[in-house]
Amino acid sequence: MLVSIVILTLNNWGLTERCLDSIVRYTTIPYELICIDNGSSDGTQHQLHRWENVRLVENGTNRGFAAACNQGIEASTGDTILLLNNDTMVSHHWLENLLQALYSSSNIGIVGPVSNMVTPMQRLPMSYSTTEAYHEFTKNFNITNPSLWRDTTALSGFCMLFRRQLIDQIGYLDEAFLGGGFEDIDFGYRTLKMGLRLLIAGDSHVHHEGNASFAHNSIDMVELGQRNRRIFLRKWNFNPERLIYTLDEFFFPGRLTTGHPHHQTKDSSLPNGILVRDSKENIYQIEKGLKRPVGSLDTFHALHFRLDRVIQLSDAMVTSIPNGKPLLHNGQLPEHFPTVFIARDPMNGMHLISHGLRYPFRDFESFRLLGYEVNESIPLSFANLGTLPIGPPIDINVFEEHELIDYRLYMSPNHGLYYAEGGQLRPIPSPRELHVFGWHTQQPIPLPTDVFHRSPQGPIIVA
Repeated sequence: MLVSIVILTLNNWGLTERCLDSIVRYTTIPYELICIDNGSSDGTQHQLHRWENVRLVENGTNRGFAAACNQGIEASTGDTILLLNNDTMVSHHWLENLLQALYSSSNIGIVGPVSNMVTPMQRLPMSYSTTEAYHEFTKNFNITNPSLWRDTTALSGFCMLFRRQLIDQIGYLDEAFLGGGFEDIDFGYRTLKMGLRLLIAGDSHVHHEGNASFAHNSIDMVELGQRNRRIFLRKWNFNPERLIYTLDEFFFPGRLTTGHPHHQTKDSSLPNGILVRDSKENIYQIEKGLKRPVGSLDTFHALHFRLDRVIQLSDAMVTSIPNGKPLLHNGQLPEHFPTVFIARDPMNGMHLISHGLRYPFRDFESFRLLGYEVNESIPLSFANLGTLPIGPPIDINVFEEHELIDYRLYMSPNHGLYYAEGGQLRPIPSPRELHVFGWHTQQPIPLPTDVFHRSPQGPIIVA
């Protein structure tokens, strides 16, 4: 087995040299080193030419992360490919453990390590102050232990290991993500959609300086991140934070559900987000194809549900819907609260809580733009709100910066009505559906023409 290690460089020779030294010292698996230089001006290219075991591809300018990685993949000859940042440092058994995790099952698409500086689900900060202390730490940490492997929905591109055949299955990194940012999240998501798993190898720790190339070369990370986030949002119609900051198991291969961006809504299925009751007056909210019991009358009122939006179903139909977690107004966030709701903090600031993430409203203009009213917000303490990962604020450019908010009524430019569910717009064919599902009390949100045309349509809702 040959592993092709692809490393991008853009100045910062000191870090690159440390990275290469650590690979040579601590890698026992056969490997080849391919360096793609994106236009260094500090002598990096000259130094790389001096390394006999490095194959160098020189770009005259900065082609960005995705394009340069693709160059490295094309130049590689190994049956396994590792994308590795130049501001990393590897240590004992790092690659052996990653390989063992990748090849433990044919349904694993990409494996990544844990690190001190990485996306939250891979982050494992440890205490070491010197290079020597780091390598001493990994002696006892990087010991093969499959019990520390775990599934995830996103892996950072700073260190990603995958089979060459994955490129044949899903294609190269998407070069529409210019500069750097979100191309790794996109690559991982396409892997999930192919039915393959993303795995964190918790028994392999790789040190990462983090954003060293951006900082050293005065690249505006914030601007790049905002632009590339919009590219992801337009491509997939959901916020990438849902992959990065929360572990939504319905993104895992084989975990099918309705009303979820990873899966198509079933034809004629009940809309998600509605309230239903059976003949015994038990009330449930339908979410992701499950029925979530409303714990009590106090919970019903505390969550600001409305009786005129509760629809009656036959007991047989209610029984046929699988059970979900109960809704409890005094329970834990986000587990016992609705998937999507408005929260109000003690200073009367408004927050959209959506799929386990918190998006603060920058101002009341954007709040009103989405048709919300203050009296439907659920009061929460700052301590409770602080338990949720925070996403970008919602402002007046909401349709450019945010996914369609689930369970809201929208109006197209030609005045057609649609219900948002799982990133799709489900057509509402007649006033009957509005009344049956209690939506006639909602003010529809007008959609700009371009947003309407780029939003996928789901199956028609039939009462």
